[in-house]
Amino acid sequence: GLLRRANYRRNQGEYAEAERTYMQVLRRSPNNSRALAGMTRLAMARGQNDAAVRWAQQLVHNRGSNPSNHILLGDAQAAAGGEASWRRALEMQPGYRPALRRLQ
Repeated sequence: GLLRRANYRRNQGEYAEAERTYMQVLRRSPNNSRALAGMTRLAMARGQNDAAVRWAQQLVHNRGSNPSNHILLGDAQAAAGGEASWRRALEMQPGYRPALRRLQ
């Protein structure tokens, strides 16, 4: 589907095409968590850390019950100089390995 294509394009470094495809998904479904995560990762790959944080914040706002979304937000924040969301993921799920690894 569209998300698989967008992820493939992003992983191949075809950022403009990946962005067009993610945005196509988000126009149809503005809260699509996979597309929001993809846009977060795309912005990080481009070095657009503030944009990555904004995309990840939207993801956490919509799907805050998933600790992996807090990890992604923490990754974006760390790239921009913060780590609070990794700690939040660990509070949500003590012993959560992705959070523990990043906080070491």
